[in-house]
Amino acid sequence: MTTTFWLVSAPADGDRMWTALQDNTGSMSKNYKLAIPKLRAGTLDSLMTLSDDLVKQDQQIEAALRKLERQMTEFGETDFTIQVDRKTVTTQDYVTDFKWASNKYQEKLTLPEITLKLFQDVIKTDEDLRSKQAEYNAVKSSLQAQERKAKGTLSVRSLTTLGLNAADFIDTENFVTAVVVVPRSDTKAWLDTYERGFLGEEKNLGFFPVLLGSSKKVFEDEAEELWTVTLFKRKLQDFKNAVREKQPRWTVREYVFDEQALHQEKASMEQIQQHEIKTKKGLISWSKAMYGEVFRAYVHMKIIRLFVESSLRFGVPPDFQAVLMKPTQKYEKSIRDALYNQFRHLGSANLFANTEDVAAAAGGLAGQEFYPYVFLTLNVTSS
Repeated sequence: MTTTFWLVSAPADGDRMWTALQDNTGSMSKNYKLAIPKLRAGTLDSLMTLSDDLVKQDQQIEAALRKLERQMTEFGETDFTIQVDRKTVTTQDYVTDFKWASNKYQEKLTLPEITLKLFQDVIKTDEDLRSKQAEYNAVKSSLQAQERKAKGTLSVRSLTTLGLNAADFIDTENFVTAVVVVPRSDTKAWLDTYERGFLGEEKNLGFFPVLLGSSKKVFEDEAEELWTVTLFKRKLQDFKNAVREKQPRWTVREYVFDEQALHQEKASMEQIQQHEIKTKKGLISWSKAMYGEVFRAYVHMKIIRLFVESSLRFGVPPDFQAVLMKPTQKYEKSIRDALYNQFRHLGSANLFANTEDVAAAAGGLAGQEFYPYVFLTLNVTSS
C-alpha cells in the first residue's frame, strides 16, 4: 500500500502559520510539524544550482527505492519496515516522527556535500542490487535448465533422473541396449515393428540384428513411453537412421546406464538447488537491510529539497515552518483550497487568482506543480 504525504512550507510567523494550518485543514488531514536542522544554506546562487541537481537526484533515488520494493515483493517480502536506533519502525512511523540523522548527514557539512554523499550511497546500492540480481538470475537460470532436463518430454529430458534399472540394459562387445521414445498411441505399432521393421536379416549370419522379444517398457508419462531394445552394437547407427526415416515421431535416445553418473547428476541438482536457496536468501536479507538505508536517504532528500526550495522562495537565513500532511483523499481539493486561501498573499495576485489558475500555471512550468507555498510529495510504501 502506498500513501502519498504532502510536504508543505511557508514563513513560520512565529507559530501562527502552524496554528492557522491546523485550524484550516486539521479536520481533513493529519498534520505533523517537521523539525529541520539549521543546514548550511550558502548563497542564493549556490542554492539555485543545487535545486536543479536535487530534482534529478530525487528522481533517481526514488527509482532505486522502487526497485528494492519490487525485488522484495517478488520474493513475497512485503514487510516494509526499517531499523532506527536498533528498533524496528514502520515506514509511515519513520516519516511522521522524522528526526534528522545527524550521525550520517552532519550539519557541519555544506548542503552540496551532504547531498553528494547521500546520492552516491544510493547509487552504489543500486549498482550492488543490479549485480546481486544478475548473480541470482544466473543461478536461477542454471537451476531452471537442470529442471527442464529433468521434467521435459522424454525426447529431451535427462534419462539419468528416471530411476531406470541396470538389469534392463546390456552393453557388451557385441550387443547394446537402445532406448526409444514412442507416443503412447503408437504402442502396438512399436511392438509390431521393432524386431523386423527397421533392420533386415543379416544374410551372412542368417538372423536379424534386433534380438527377438528384447523390448521392454521401462518408463512412461502422460504422453510418451520409453522402450528398450537390444541389438548388435555395430548396427546401432543403422537402427537409428531407419527409425528416423520410417517413424519420425519416434526418437532413439543415446543412453548408457551409469550408476555413478546417476549419483553425480542427483548431487549436481541438489548442489544447484542449495546454491539457489542460499543466493535467494542472501538477496532477500540484503534487500531488506538496504531498503531501510535507501528509504532514509529518500526522505532526507525530500527534506533537503524542501529546505532549499523554501530558502529560495522565502529568503535566507531561513525562517519557515515545514509541515508533513497526510490528507484524507476525498478532501484533497478542499485542502488545496484551504491552503491557497491561507497562503495566497505569498504569491502574485495575478498568478494565483484561484486554484484553476494555479493548475494552469503549473502546466507552464515543465509539468511541475506550483503554489504560493512550497509543495512536494512523499510516496511511502507500507506493509
